Amino acid sequence: MSASFSYGVGLQTYTGGAWDGGQPTLDELGEYVRRAEELGYSTVWHTDRLLPTVPPGYSTAWYEPLITLSAILPYLKKASVGTSAAVLPMRNPVILAKQLATLDVLSGGRLCVGVAMGWSQQEYAATNTDFKHRAAIYSEYVKVLSLLLTGEKVNYNGKYMTLSEVEIRPLTIRRPRPPIYMGGGGPWIGVDDSTRQKFELKVFGRIAENADGWIIGARTDPDTAQRYIGLVRRMLAEKGRDPEKFTILNQNFVYIFGVSGSSEMLKSTINKIVPTPYDAATKVWITGDRSEVEARIDRIVKAGVQHFIVWPVGNHIPTIEYLAQEIFPKYIR
Repeated sequence: MSASFSYGVGLQTYTGGAWDGGQPTLDELGEYVRRAEELGYSTVWHTDRLLPTVPPGYSTAWYEPLITLSAILPYLKKASVGTSAAVLPMRNPVILAKQLATLDVLSGGRLCVGVAMGWSQQEYAATNTDFKHRAAIYSEYVKVLSLLLTGEKVNYNGKYMTLSEVEIRPLTIRRPRPPIYMGGGGPWIGVDDSTRQKFELKVFGRIAENADGWIIGARTDPDTAQRYIGLVRRMLAEKGRDPEKFTILNQNFVYIFGVSGSSEMLKSTINKIVPTPYDAATKVWITGDRSEVEARIDRIVKAGVQHFIVWPVGNHIPTIEYLAQEIFPKYIR
């Protein structure tokens, strides 16, 4: 158990591509987030998926995250809102800082900022962003974004960004700025151990230097997550940062047989979201009967996760009700 454990929920705003289940209205999203807040979900998250077909990752798009999170604010009383995660290299960090600062003020200081590098060459091309140098762009942009969100005048001279006396208003309510959580961590498929270790040191070095927490993706298994958590905490200590003030988050699709729907319903739904065979998707998604789902969540929480983000599949409200009432309470003292 962890005194700091909390749980959040992702908005599933599928739109276009292979998705044929309809697009949620604002009233439907409002009903959903109201119920989530009643159930103790502390943060409402939204992912960033630009195009409706992005192989090999997704068969559908989501709504735009910042607009959607702004729209649901009137339906929430105390829950935070967050991006999990905005693909940073495809967004101008000065404009993004302005948008995020505004969202923080309108939410009453309840914004969490999740960013990621992204992986889709198709989306990079659509936004005229240099895919080959995405890691270097990402490293610069996250530094610039962090500085701008403090509201101070920023001078920065990098390879991809140059700023002179740039400051952003409004000032965020959360000071010195909202927390910034970074994604990353593979899996790195088709590389040898030496190359993988180099990737790990680079990625987690960047996270330890710039982030307030790490967002573990769905494809990172609990054993690998535990190893990476140890690595990033060691790097934080080496940089003179307090590992205890660093948050470990994990997000994943969740489908509970008999609660979210049947296995047949899941089989018919998977390829409308991801172009992945059923057996492969269910290896990384948290699916199964009640005991199987509980065991899989238990493994990832025991690996060191402090905030679990549910991406419900199927019947959303029954899914989040079951998790909040039957599984998550045991992790909170």
